[in-house]
Amino acid sequence: MDVKDAIKTRRTIRKFKEEGVSDDIIKELTEAARLAPSGSNAQPTRLFFVRNKDLKQRLEDEGAFSQDFVHKAPFILVFCGDPDSYKTASFAKLLAGREEKRTFRDVTIASSFVVLRATEMGLSTCWVGLIEPEVIKKVLNIPENFMIPFVLCVGKADETPKPLTRKSAEEIVLGDD
Repeated sequence: MDVKDAIKTRRTIRKFKEEGVSDDIIKELTEAARLAPSGSNAQPTRLFFVRNKDLKQRLEDEGAFSQDFVHKAPFILVFCGDPDSYKTASFAKLLAGREEKRTFRDVTIASSFVVLRATEMGLSTCWVGLIEPEVIKKVLNIPENFMIPFVLCVGKADETPKPLTRKSAEEIVLGDD
């Protein structure tokens, strides 16, 4: 599968098979995130893979996620970003006060790379933004200054949703000078 096929075939999945995910897959997804570009090469993305059932149960008990399907995914990939990563960037003075926006952008880029790599490997994903970041930080012992904009559920799909209707190119292109 090439990137174009991954883009076309990717679907948001909320029902997963109970199959586990190997360490090799974790390494491949980590590598996809690691190689993603970031502004000033700050590389703010940090990952926390949650596969342990007890830890998933703790997150559920503490109310980290409002949607039940999140807890049932084979694993939850918590995307974190360290805004302090930009303090050593060559443009640090120009970036002052913009670290959180840049962190959100760069973590999102990394997550897109992970989603496409997961799709290529026959896995399915679901971005979840309805989360309680402070609860997640507490349960997983993630540094307080880190941002957690979303998590990603990952596993083998146990459903086959139809493609959603997409806007035409004419509807999304504002101009072509």
